[in-house]
Amino acid sequence: MRINLVKIGNSKGLRLPKAVIDSCGIGATVSLEIRGRELIIRPDDLARAGWAEALAEHGSAVAIWGTNAEKNAAAAERLRVHGQPVLALQIDVGDHDAVIEGMATTVRELGRLDSCFVNAGVGGKAPSFVDMSEDEWRRVMRVNLDGAFYTAQEAVKQMVSQDPQGGSVVFTTS
Repeated sequence: MRINLVKIGNSKGLRLPKAVIDSCGIGATVSLEIRGRELIIRPDDLARAGWAEALAEHGSAVAIWGTNAEKNAAAAERLRVHGQPVLALQIDVGDHDAVIEGMATTVRELGRLDSCFVNAGVGGKAPSFVDMSEDEWRRVMRVNLDGAFYTAQEAVKQMVSQDPQGGSVVFTTS
């Protein structure tokens, strides 16, 4: 399923859960155009936020990537009620080799990749920015920056190599 964040406004009749609309900002709505079948969403907290739920409800196969197998499985179980394929993979997106293998598994299981929602992120464990150690900084950046880069890069490699070519990569930050 090709899923594109098209514009602010609701033009295709897709009704998104309130959590999705709220995540877009005060008074914003999101329009999605759905034309294919497969996407990857990372991490499972998107299922709680409503994106994965809305997409699965409208016919998308979904891959959930995250480091917590139990949370991944719970998110996948919630999404399976919509009758679409759901793949839950335990992946550390800060590990480039794990992302490469995860993308290969996702495509092998779901057939192709039309959208990738890059949403990996961890918070610092330091009591304050001033007290953050260099090791803690590197841990946060490994996931929040490196992981986002690896995931998007591998998604785009897949999207340009498949026939027909194309897809959408959506970054979510806070």
